[in-house]
Amino acid sequence: MFVGPDLTRVARGADAAASSYDAFVSSATILDASVGETQVDEFGALAVATLTWSITYIYEGTESTEHGHDLYVLRREGDDWKICWRQIVR
Repeated sequence: MFVGPDLTRVARGADAAASSYDAFVSSATILDASVGETQVDEFGALAVATLTWSITYIYEGTESTEHGHDLYVLRREGDDWKICWRQIVR
C-alpha cells in the first residue's frame, strides 16, 4: 500500500506500486536525488523504517524540487522483508 501525504491511497499491491515507480521514471528526467540516513525500529516480525529524501526532476517541461520523509512498515516473511505500507510525509 502506498499512501500520499494526505493519507490518500495511491497504490495497492506490488504490481500497482511497481507501476507507479515505472510511470514516474519513464515520464520524468531526474536531475538530482538523495536519500538520508535510514532509521529502523524492529518489533519481531514487523519493522518501521523512516528516511529523508530530496529530488529534483523535470516533468512535462517544468523543473521541480521536492523534499520529504518516507515511512515504511515492513513484515518479515522467512528471510525476506516485505513492504506492506509506504507513506510520503512532506
